[in-house]
Amino acid sequence: MKRLIFLLLAILLLAGAAYYFYGEFNRELEGAGKADYTLNCAALFSEFETDEKAANGKYLDKVVEVSGTVQDVSKNKEGKVTVTMDGGMMFGVTCEMFDNESINKYKKGQKIKLKGICTGYLSDVVLVRCVDAS
Repeated sequence: MKRLIFLLLAILLLAGAAYYFYGEFNRELEGAGKADYTLNCAALFSEFETDEKAANGKYLDKVVEVSGTVQDVSKNKEGKVTVTMDGGMMFGVTCEMFDNESINKYKKGQKIKLKGICTGYLSDVVLVRCVDAS
């Protein structure tokens, strides 16, 4: 009887972990139809550069739609595609794409609109789970 209970608990735990990973962690950007904020890349970068604390309070964990010019498109070791948008200076906005097929979609110098969740500011403003907003 104890074995049966242990087996059922293990199955339940594995099912819960699978649901979280496939259902929650990997789902497309929630609220993809509506952004909390819409602005251009240079304005977003400028707000973080001017007052990071205030910008974090405003944008952190919010869906942000940003428009700008592609500076770089790259793929990391894990296969995640990152699109970097020009912020008007040396740095800008880095968008980690939800869709890894987008490496062929964007080219340097192209004008684009992306939407993602803001995770803060390093040397670039970082958006994750980004989708095309055009």
